[in-house]
Amino acid sequence: QTRILSFLLKPAVLYLILKILLTFLTGEKMRFKKFHFLLLAFCLCISAEGHALESHVLANGLEIFIEENHIVPLTTIRITFRAGAIVETEEINGLCHLYEHMLFKGNDLYKDQEEFMAALKRMGVGNWNGGTSTEYVTYYITIPSDKLEQGLSFWAHAVMSPLLSSDELIKERKVVHNEIAGKQSAPEYALFEAELHALYPDYWYRRDTGGSLDVIKTASVEKLAFIKDHYYVPNNAAIFISGDVDPAAAVEIVRKHYGAWQKGPGFPKITPHKQLPKHKWTAVDTSPSKGLVTVS
Repeated sequence: QTRILSFLLKPAVLYLILKILLTFLTGEKMRFKKFHFLLLAFCLCISAEGHALESHVLANGLEIFIEENHIVPLTTIRITFRAGAIVETEEINGLCHLYEHMLFKGNDLYKDQEEFMAALKRMGVGNWNGGTSTEYVTYYITIPSDKLEQGLSFWAHAVMSPLLSSDELIKERKVVHNEIAGKQSAPEYALFEAELHALYPDYWYRRDTGGSLDVIKTASVEKLAFIKDHYYVPNNAAIFISGDVDPAAAVEIVRKHYGAWQKGPGFPKITPHKQLPKHKWTAVDTSPSKGLVTVS
């Protein structure tokens, strides 16, 4: 019943239903074009393939979410950590961002970025990336559905056993430093920074996903290991699998490759922000930007 209702509420189906009703009420001859039949067929396919989201939790705390959809033989695997700027202090602001870059630089199975990228190519990965947000860090790939186990094994080695090479860190510090410096050189960055300090005066850095240039310049392997040991742990992570998969089989594959992953401290206790005054005005001087005026 739920699936029937979901199907009937699709915009395209509603359009067709209304067209039929109007034709009946006005007495006009019904004229279905080829487009209408294709639209209805497409909606029927989507309805027939839809499945509810399944969720599971392994003994080590790793959460699994699976959405089954067999329309095309593709599967997306995403692994997400409760990390990012929100777990950082001012002294380590930016390390989650830097760590995200370093994760692609090799692990115990793929010794460097070249091998890492070659593995993606062998699996036929059509889409992949990683990203750091204020409250999470995420990585994903889209692969042919028959490569599900390879994809899950790929991410298991990447997140559980990164090399964190000191030589690679020296290179990546420059990359991230330049990325942050480029963002900070934009005229609107002055407004963004002023907003952070005005809205979150005690913990402004929790909203700065890029990080501090000074923190990035002094980042060490030991500091990155702190991020790994505290936040890249199963009880602080979730795996999302969607597409052409058998949920029961997918759970067992996740258990096989991630079941021995040891728990860690996980998400820290966050001190809440103080309540702001009812009104607060902030003036931002952007005179070097040749007359640009910003108001917050």
